[in-house]
Amino acid sequence: MTNIFPFIIGFFIIFFILIVFIKVNFKNDREQKDKYGNEQKREVLSSFNYILKMREKLGLKTNSSLWKIKNTLCDLDEKTALETLDNLAHQTRLEGLKNITINTKFLLNTQETHIFSQIANALAEFSSKYKKHFAVYPQVSLRSFVAEKKDEEFWYIAGNRYVDFVVVDCREKYVFPKCVIEYFGSGHYGEDNISSKKASKSDEIKKAILEKIKLPLIVIRENDNSWKEKLEKAITEYR
Repeated sequence: MTNIFPFIIGFFIIFFILIVFIKVNFKNDREQKDKYGNEQKREVLSSFNYILKMREKLGLKTNSSLWKIKNTLCDLDEKTALETLDNLAHQTRLEGLKNITINTKFLLNTQETHIFSQIANALAEFSSKYKKHFAVYPQVSLRSFVAEKKDEEFWYIAGNRYVDFVVVDCREKYVFPKCVIEYFGSGHYGEDNISSKKASKSDEIKKAILEKIKLPLIVIRENDNSWKEKLEKAITEYR
């Protein structure tokens, strides 16, 4: 019996440690589930409140059926809740579209159109010279030519920013960006100090993004005659 007693004591110690370990892990798992569940609820309610704000801005009424949807959202699984919110946002946009007046506008102003023509003519010359097909596209979203691993993270940084022109190499199977051109005309910085600071900050963000992906940036200012040489260098040296 004396030989068995230490074995029994050891068994109970191990059993006790195992029970404590299971309880701690179960508690942690439950806390994690509660945490993720609460985070999901916050995200769902935040998205719903954004839709309400959108409806308010568009002058749309918020009827009782919307509040019923809100009350059921947190009880739905994540996929169903997101689909419900997406459908609600879609319907809100369609409703809002009926209440506003929209028309077409010029894609480029007079100065930008002049620069666009000059760039297009230069690229036609370079295409013939280098036996390639270069082209220029105006008003291009950063998100259309910047590849991001996490779309949401990049959206927080880039927002809905556009660049004035993207010069591309039209290859056989794809269109590849060669450089970005920004035109700093007379109206680029606005008419007051606030507009000027806002434009400068936006320029800084765009420049930092382009530097990160190593895509050449050419800035054309008024009475600038050196941009054509920079453009030729960019399309021949970049990749």
